[in-house]
Amino acid sequence: GGGQVAALEEEKRTMAASLAGLEAAVEGLEEDKQTNLKLNASLKSRVEELEAQLQTAQTSVQASQEGAEGAERRIKALEEEKRKLEGEKSTLEGEKKALEGEKS
Repeated sequence: GGGQVAALEEEKRTMAASLAGLEAAVEGLEEDKQTNLKLNASLKSRVEELEAQLQTAQTSVQASQEGAEGAERRIKALEEEKRKLEGEKSTLEGEKKALEGEKS
């Protein structure tokens, strides 16, 4: 049965080849998996980076809004101060006129 042995050898070679093919496919899948993991990791860090930037932007928008509100409050306070000073000035001018009136 030389033919049978040859047929078995052939089958063994075929199996070895398909096994090698499977191993290569598995290796390929592992590599893809690693690539995907790397991609996912870099995407994840990119997303985190963007979220951090967004947070920063929101914080600075908030800060500038608060800054604007603070500036408005300061302006109001200064206007109030100005009114008080103008009031005092007219009071003083009134007194001055009265004094001048007394002198003449």
